[in-house]
Amino acid sequence: MKKFLTQTVLAIFVLLMICIYLSTFKYNMFIATVMGVFSLLFIGLIYILNKRYGIITKLLNNKVLIISLILIAVLLRLSLFLFHYGDVSSDESTFFWNAVSLAKGDDINVKYIAVFPYLFSYINLLSLFFRIFGSSLYTAIGLNIVIDLIGAYFIYLFGKKMFNKNVALLFLLIWLFNPFQIAWCMRAMPLVVVNTTIMICLYVFSSLMTCFDKKKKWIFISFLLGVVIGISNSFRPIMIIFIIAIFLYYLYLFLFNKYNLKKLLLSFLIIFISYTCYNSVNNMFISSVVDYELPSNGSGWSVYVGSNINSNGAWFYEPEFDAFFDDDNFSPTELHSYFMERAFDNYKSYDAFTIVNLMINKFCVLTQNVYHSAYGNFEGRIVNGNDIYNLFFKAFIYFYWFLIIIGSIFMFKKLDLKKFDDRMLPYVLLVIGFLLSHLLVEVAARYFLPILVPLMIIVGYLFNSLLIDNNVDKKKRKRDVLNEN
Repeated sequence: MKKFLTQTVLAIFVLLMICIYLSTFKYNMFIATVMGVFSLLFIGLIYILNKRYGIITKLLNNKVLIISLILIAVLLRLSLFLFHYGDVSSDESTFFWNAVSLAKGDDINVKYIAVFPYLFSYINLLSLFFRIFGSSLYTAIGLNIVIDLIGAYFIYLFGKKMFNKNVALLFLLIWLFNPFQIAWCMRAMPLVVVNTTIMICLYVFSSLMTCFDKKKKWIFISFLLGVVIGISNSFRPIMIIFIIAIFLYYLYLFLFNKYNLKKLLLSFLIIFISYTCYNSVNNMFISSVVDYELPSNGSGWSVYVGSNINSNGAWFYEPEFDAFFDDDNFSPTELHSYFMERAFDNYKSYDAFTIVNLMINKFCVLTQNVYHSAYGNFEGRIVNGNDIYNLFFKAFIYFYWFLIIIGSIFMFKKLDLKKFDDRMLPYVLLVIGFLLSHLLVEVAARYFLPILVPLMIIVGYLFNSLLIDNNVDKKKRKRDVLNEN
């Protein structure tokens, strides 16, 4: 039963990765084909060279080279200060100008924030830095860079906690040279913050998994995990997926790894209660700022947008949405309740084929333009861009994206479970959960970015299995042969 369940989860993960790769063909068949083949050839070449010469292990043990690579990655981020940027617009302007107003003590758009309270966390954080360093887009870029490097530090700690120093360095480099992280640092938007807070959650979770045999420590870390999940959720309300992934993993540990049921139940209750309490306190604080009662279920509008066939679940202009803001008796709860009913009406009017087709189209919107939107975000924002730099960054984004996806597809090698480390199961569940849950709400390419966090961990684990572990096993076999002789 254990083998069947694990194989099923891994098979779903691999299938979703293949679907992501295939969805890119809908956008650009030539790029998808060329970069897919190039990624496979690159992985194959590295595998052969590492098997023969152990280049990955040598690289990770070369302190001068590692420090140089880290400095290059940091300089790539700092180079963002060299460019001039166009005016902020759309969602970015909401974050930027409300942060400016909050920093100056002026009025903010309280109605809009009351409808979408998760916007306030980044607005508030950004306003604090505006007060210190000035209300400039460069301040937002600096804040994002610092927070992104904090995320890099925590993925290093994660790798060290779960594996060893070499694997930790591999995770670190995967994060530092992630062009999506670099590109989104230039936006006054919370995407980098969300990814870093998710990474901190995953590190705390890995710490919890290593201390169940230590009295009382696991209780404190369970509490801490619930709080940091709550903090992450305050920037982007998707972390209930992580709570569900923890529950499923705990159930797995009890059924198949014979973990103590009382400890698991108590740990989960502590996580869930501390997470819920943090959300409640945070909502009370935001409610006091905007002077509106926040909606108990703030997903109605997003579910309604996600149910729209004409936009394939992506944002569209809806006059009725604006009409709510003009009402003297404005109520965020009524707004979300109204659009939730509209969403249910939409789905009731669809037949099964229409719903399946909508979900397929939403999956494509979420996944097929991730690499292109990141490059467009980079090129479209820079006023004084250099053609050579633009071309380099475009190629960099394309290559990294396809390397991540093709690398993830290699998980099929683990379907025999001979070497699969079931400690990686919650991160696989998290990717599946993040992907499928977005099909219930509004979709956009940038919403895929948080999925990259557990995905980077999985790819790092796979590359470790493919490159480092194999090389270590080979050396071990040689030593065993010599000892026998």
